[in-house]
Amino acid sequence: IQPSGRVVVVVGPPSQGQSHETTFAQICADALGVPFETVRIVQGDTLALPWGGGTIASRTAVVVGNAIARAAHALREKVVTAAADLLEVAPTDVRIEDGRITVVGSPSVGMPLGQLAARVAPGIGRMDEAVGPGLDAYDGFQPPTVTYANGVHACAVDVDLETGLVRILKYVVVHDCGRLINPMVVEGQIMGGVAQGLGMALFEELVYDADGQLLNASLMDYGLPRATDMPPIEIIHRETPSDRNPLGIKGVGEAGAIPVPAAVVSAVGAALRPLGAQIRDVPLTPARVLAALDAAAERTGDGGVEAGAA
Repeated sequence: IQPSGRVVVVVGPPSQGQSHETTFAQICADALGVPFETVRIVQGDTLALPWGGGTIASRTAVVVGNAIARAAHALREKVVTAAADLLEVAPTDVRIEDGRITVVGSPSVGMPLGQLAARVAPGIGRMDEAVGPGLDAYDGFQPPTVTYANGVHACAVDVDLETGLVRILKYVVVHDCGRLINPMVVEGQIMGGVAQGLGMALFEELVYDADGQLLNASLMDYGLPRATDMPPIEIIHRETPSDRNPLGIKGVGEAGAIPVPAAVVSAVGAALRPLGAQIRDVPLTPARVLAALDAAAERTGDGGVEAGAA
């Protein structure tokens, strides 16, 4: 806690767009009793914190989030101890609300957190041996084992038998990542994951020629899902707190992407099953879908299939 009242949280892993700046600040603000706007998150600064793993394997919210909560609770204890000493009250009578220290029964007695930080600042303030110079805390967290999210993906598809084009009509995700730190952030990650999964299912692959030369090495040639390819996505949240960490949270980063190819392939396979077509590879490009239909026609001796939707 700085004399200005700003709370600085330093963590190792850098964000890759998962809104760590928001969720980490929320965790700290809730645990410490300060306004969200006063929390500043510093990520990936090796000068401030020389070590820290990457944000991988849906682990950052679980590991770093709980580390922040532990450090914030430890810092809160320091604040209570220092404030009780300066205000000459019992620690049980100290409250921290909205960034201000108050005393039970005497709401006019107290001070902002920043003022307390200045009073115990190194070199110029009053040092309490139980607190130490300055108001800071350092902690970490390691879960006893992996914390998995749970969920179900389902989709409705339309397959044009003349062009081989697969269109996603609707996509539904029922998702359980434990306690939701920020529902909007979770939904954004799931939607981004579904978009990535649709890329795997329908568009993305590396194509090489007979000499091993990559033919689609740029975004001019590499297939990616566009905004117009995204279907309506319905997200249903379930909250089953994890018992493997104090905050009860689970990872969310991968759960939006991994099930998508399986769901899409299953739906397309169900649509084409009456025609005898077998889906074996992804992405389900129009050429692959037409090849599967042609192979089915050859097996059945049928000269072709009628154009339409399945």
